[in-house]
Amino acid sequence: MIVDPILGYNFVGFLADERPEEITFYLRDRMNILGQVNDYEELIKKHAIRSVFLALPRLDNSKVIDIATYCSMHNISFQAVPNLFELMASSVDVSELDGIPLIAFKSSPLNLFNSILKRSFDVLTSLAGLIVFSPIFLLVAIAVKITSAGPVFYMQERTGLNGRPFKFIKFRSMRVDAE
Repeated sequence: MIVDPILGYNFVGFLADERPEEITFYLRDRMNILGQVNDYEELIKKHAIRSVFLALPRLDNSKVIDIATYCSMHNISFQAVPNLFELMASSVDVSELDGIPLIAFKSSPLNLFNSILKRSFDVLTSLAGLIVFSPIFLLVAIAVKITSAGPVFYMQERTGLNGRPFKFIKFRSMRVDAE
């Protein structure tokens, strides 16, 4: 990690997630290891740390919360390098409604090329599925017709992309006019 004094940071050292004596000789001599993560309170006080940067992907979330809480209570800046889950979770918006926290997933609209590609994939996959499963669909249609009076298919109007209506069609599994 390179910390530029121009940015206002004076690098003090690292805290290891294992005992310093277990770190390889090469790394131990090249890094200024102050101690273990478990000793963070004592080491922050001893070295008068004003900013903490956390970059330990294997660190238990409860330990991260402990460190962040300690920093917050002692007016110490705290920043963490996100792990993969945190990066995935970054696609959410957090808001509140009357004091109740709400999480909404950010949508990422497809560009024109990806939209055409997705539509093509959807149509071709559906067509292949219809062809492969058509013998089974024929047997189901015959079974529905033999076991009850009425149409084989149930149709309903649904709302799709951009509020456009479309016909939803499925094999009828209930009696006619059940809705």
